[in-house]
Amino acid sequence: MNNLKTKIGKLELKNPVLVASGVCGFGEENVNILNHAGGVVFKTVTLEPREGNLPPRVVDTYEGMLNSIGLENPGIDGLKEKLSCIKKIKTKKIASFLGFDEKEFVIILKKLDSYKIFDAYEINLSCPNVKKGDWFYNLNNLRYLLKKLRLITTKPLIAKLSPETEVVKIAEMCAEFGYDGVTLINTYSGVAVDYKKQRFCLGNIVGGLSGLAIKPLALKWVYEVKGLLEESGIPYQLEVTDFGSSDGAHIHRSPYPIQWCFLGIACQHYHSPVEIVSTTDVECIEKAVLMLVNKYVKQ
Repeated sequence: MNNLKTKIGKLELKNPVLVASGVCGFGEENVNILNHAGGVVFKTVTLEPREGNLPPRVVDTYEGMLNSIGLENPGIDGLKEKLSCIKKIKTKKIASFLGFDEKEFVIILKKLDSYKIFDAYEINLSCPNVKKGDWFYNLNNLRYLLKKLRLITTKPLIAKLSPETEVVKIAEMCAEFGYDGVTLINTYSGVAVDYKKQRFCLGNIVGGLSGLAIKPLALKWVYEVKGLLEESGIPYQLEVTDFGSSDGAHIHRSPYPIQWCFLGIACQHYHSPVEIVSTTDVECIEKAVLMLVNKYVKQ
């Protein structure tokens, strides 16, 4: 098999396949499958436990879906009960976290670092289904936050950006402060209405739109940020999952490198609370990466 090793800044991966945040929870199931990936990004954790948003939490849309999970998680202290599952993951382990103010971000990152189990951290700056703090709306506050978090840990840091912010400017900040990558682009906020029942489809009303419907929008951001990051020297990550900009099956058939610089594993059964990674998805992505390497890298 060809060498598929790659890097996101200081983070070395055995292949460019990442299981995106939310797809596998905290590694409670399908450990053998997850270990085929280059890295696993676990479900976002917050300071306090969260039950998530009211149901219904997902609804189909044309060429996509709206989800409003609402960051259901056990909280940073409750995460201790999940460490035994996380330890069974033998590939790179990436913790995802979100705070509702600067203090919470700092506390969470320090506690994650104290667990001495994670290889890198993804700062979730993009969840569309929860209220944000001042850091989301004020670039000066966000700049201060990004700089402060970078000083807390020597581990690789990746910022997950929202398409509803000034993506290019924030990516530039990340480059300035020595972040190891950025994740693009999560989902766009949206609303669905059941006109027959004359009510909103989601319990939270607003959800995150993912799927093929936002693929051109996602690629636009990838194109713009990629150009900036190449100039600055920061490595870049493109997260492509059912929770983000596209559908894995279409990515596998794409001849364009911009769409597979990093691949996220699509999940099965996303209409249920239990999100399961498909063995077939992992195998197909591995085959796709090998094919693309042979076609482009060897030329």
